[in-house]
Amino acid sequence: MGVYESFGTFLEIVVLVGYVVQKNLEVGELLVVDVSCIVALTTTVNVQVKYNGPMRRAVFGGDNLVTAILTGPGIVFIQSLPFHRFSQRIARAVTSPNMRENPKFFIQIAIFFFLAYVVIVSSLILTDV
Repeated sequence: MGVYESFGTFLEIVVLVGYVVQKNLEVGELLVVDVSCIVALTTTVNVQVKYNGPMRRAVFGGDNLVTAILTGPGIVFIQSLPFHRFSQRIARAVTSPNMRENPKFFIQIAIFFFLAYVVIVSSLILTDV
Protein backbone atom coordinates (compact mmCIF):
# COMPACT_ATOMS: atom_id res chain seq x y z
CA MET A 1 0.00 0.00 0.00
CA GLY A 2 1.12 3.50 -0.56
CA VAL A 3 0.25 6.89 -1.91
CA TYR A 4 -0.53 7.12 -5.61
CA GLU A 5 -1.18 10.21 -7.66
CA SER A 6 -3.31 9.88 -10.78
CA PHE A 7 -3.86 12.30 -13.65
CA GLY A 8 -5.86 12.08 -16.87
CA THR A 9 -8.76 9.93 -18.01
CA PHE A 10 -8.43 6.20 -17.35
CA LEU A 11 -9.85 3.24 -15.45
CA GLU A 12 -8.35 2.61 -12.04
CA ILE A 13 -9.13 -0.48 -9.95
CA VAL A 14 -9.23 0.05 -6.20
CA VAL A 15 -9.98 -2.76 -3.72
CA LEU A 16 -11.82 -1.53 -0.64
CA VAL A 17 -13.37 -3.29 2.34
CA GLY A 18 -16.29 -1.95 4.36
CA TYR A 19 -18.28 1.15 3.58
CA VAL A 20 -16.91 4.07 1.58
CA VAL A 21 -18.14 7.54 2.50
CA GLN A 22 -17.73 10.67 0.41
CA LYS A 23 -17.22 13.78 2.52
CA ASN A 24 -17.35 17.25 0.98
CA LEU A 25 -15.18 19.51 3.12
CA GLU A 26 -15.95 23.21 3.17
CA VAL A 27 -13.24 25.89 3.36
CA GLY A 28 -11.41 25.51 6.68
CA GLU A 29 -13.43 22.45 7.77
CA LEU A 30 -11.34 19.85 9.65
CA LEU A 31 -11.67 16.08 9.56
CA VAL A 32 -9.44 13.82 11.69
CA VAL A 33 -9.21 10.19 10.53
CA ASP A 34 -6.92 7.18 10.75
CA VAL A 35 -4.45 7.34 7.85
CA SER A 36 -5.34 3.82 6.68
CA CYS A 37 -8.98 4.85 6.20
CA ILE A 38 -8.25 7.46 3.52
CA VAL A 39 -9.13 6.17 0.05
CA ALA A 40 -8.89 9.26 -2.14
CA LEU A 41 -8.93 13.03 -1.92
CA THR A 42 -8.72 16.03 -4.19
CA THR A 43 -5.56 18.10 -4.47
CA THR A 44 -7.22 21.05 -2.73
CA VAL A 45 -7.39 19.17 0.60
CA ASN A 46 -4.52 19.92 2.98
CA VAL A 47 -3.20 16.81 4.78
CA GLN A 48 -1.23 16.91 8.04
CA VAL A 49 0.01 13.65 9.58
CA LYS A 50 0.09 13.36 13.37
CA TYR A 51 1.72 10.56 15.41
CA ASN A 52 -0.26 9.60 18.51
CA GLY A 53 1.12 8.15 21.68
CA PRO A 54 4.55 6.93 22.70
CA MET A 55 6.94 5.06 20.39
CA ARG A 56 6.40 1.79 22.27
CA ARG A 57 2.91 1.67 20.77
CA ALA A 58 4.48 1.65 17.31
CA VAL A 59 6.85 -1.17 18.23
CA PHE A 60 4.17 -3.41 19.71
CA GLY A 61 1.53 -2.52 17.14
CA GLY A 62 -1.46 -0.34 17.79
CA ASP A 63 -4.40 0.97 15.85
CA ASN A 64 -4.86 4.69 15.35
CA LEU A 65 -1.16 5.29 15.80
CA VAL A 66 -1.04 7.73 12.90
CA THR A 67 -3.92 10.07 12.19
CA ALA A 68 -4.43 12.52 9.38
CA ILE A 69 -5.88 15.98 9.84
CA LEU A 70 -7.65 16.90 6.61
CA THR A 71 -8.51 20.55 6.00
CA GLY A 72 -10.93 21.65 3.27
CA PRO A 73 -12.00 22.68 0.75
CA GLY A 74 -12.27 19.49 -1.27
CA ILE A 75 -13.68 15.99 -1.50
CA VAL A 76 -12.45 13.07 0.61
CA PHE A 77 -13.36 9.36 0.30
CA ILE A 78 -13.00 7.35 3.52
CA GLN A 79 -13.39 3.60 4.06
CA SER A 80 -14.77 2.17 7.28
CA LEU A 81 -12.67 -1.00 7.36
CA PRO A 82 -9.07 -0.84 6.11
CA PHE A 83 -7.65 -4.05 4.66
CA HIS A 84 -5.26 -4.73 7.58
CA ARG A 85 -8.14 -4.61 10.07
CA PHE A 86 -10.16 -6.92 7.83
CA SER A 87 -7.31 -9.45 7.81
CA GLN A 88 -7.04 -9.15 11.61
CA ARG A 89 -10.72 -10.06 11.91
CA ILE A 90 -10.17 -13.12 9.75
CA ALA A 91 -7.15 -14.15 11.85
CA ARG A 92 -9.20 -13.83 15.05
CA ALA A 93 -12.01 -15.87 13.52
CA VAL A 94 -9.61 -18.64 12.46
CA THR A 95 -8.17 -18.95 15.95
CA SER A 96 -11.53 -18.87 17.73
CA PRO A 97 -12.71 -22.22 19.18
CA ASN A 98 -16.20 -21.97 17.68
CA MET A 99 -14.97 -21.25 14.16
CA ARG A 100 -17.01 -24.02 12.52
CA GLU A 101 -20.20 -22.88 14.21
CA ASN A 102 -19.87 -19.34 12.88
CA PRO A 103 -21.34 -19.04 9.35
CA LYS A 104 -20.00 -15.48 8.97
CA PHE A 105 -16.48 -16.89 9.11
CA PHE A 106 -16.87 -18.72 5.81
CA ILE A 107 -18.31 -15.62 4.15
CA GLN A 108 -15.36 -13.55 5.40
CA ILE A 109 -12.88 -16.15 4.13
CA ALA A 110 -14.60 -16.20 0.71
CA ILE A 111 -14.51 -12.40 0.49
CA PHE A 112 -10.85 -12.36 1.54
CA PHE A 113 -9.82 -14.85 -1.15
CA PHE A 114 -11.93 -13.08 -3.77
CA LEU A 115 -10.27 -9.75 -2.97
CA ALA A 116 -6.83 -11.36 -3.03
CA TYR A 117 -7.66 -12.87 -6.44
CA VAL A 118 -8.84 -9.49 -7.77
CA VAL A 119 -5.67 -7.76 -6.57
CA ILE A 120 -3.40 -10.39 -8.11
CA VAL A 121 -5.22 -10.54 -11.44
CA SER A 122 -5.52 -6.77 -11.76
CA SER A 123 -1.83 -6.31 -11.00
CA LEU A 124 -0.94 -8.90 -13.65
CA ILE A 125 -3.17 -7.19 -16.21
CA LEU A 126 -1.87 -3.71 -15.42
CA THR A 127 1.80 -4.74 -15.55
CA ASP A 128 1.49 -6.64 -18.88
CA VAL A 129 3.04 -9.85 -17.55
